[in-house]
Amino acid sequence: MVEKVGDFGLAMLLIAGIDAQSSIRSTNVLKGSIGYILLAYGLGGKPSTVGDVYSFGIMLLEFFTGKNPTHDSIVEGLSLTKWVKPAFPTNMEQVLDPEPPSDIENLCRDDQSISSEIRRDYLKIIVDVALSCTFDSLNEHINLRGAYHKLKCVKEVLLKPNVT
Repeated sequence: MVEKVGDFGLAMLLIAGIDAQSSIRSTNVLKGSIGYILLAYGLGGKPSTVGDVYSFGIMLLEFFTGKNPTHDSIVEGLSLTKWVKPAFPTNMEQVLDPEPPSDIENLCRDDQSISSEIRRDYLKIIVDVALSCTFDSLNEHINLRGAYHKLKCVKEVLLKPNVT
């Protein structure tokens, strides 16, 4: 799988003017890939940073499940989030990629390793952040700052000495 980050920042565009001044304009057309954009966009909703948060959550789910939003093994009619939610948090093994990204180990210091129990606990936090980014209701989404802080805490704990 090759991750591509391309659907983020669609809510605002930085446009350089002729006189080298920059202005920020909102996009007003539907852009993005199937499964990575909010359904509300297709129903006439205006692009916003909430859509960026949603796309970020989908990307996190894709990274840790190993499945993109249109993967054949996801039952027709289900979104990636609706496929993951029933397994969260007690049966995550059913939906997580059995070969997790090697980058997880790279989060740790060179002189430590992560036990499978600790890895599972932190994967729960990460999947919870991803699901919080993808709530159906626009008002229930976690904001990107909140997602960042939760993920940063996971990284900081993994970088502390004596994590086993």
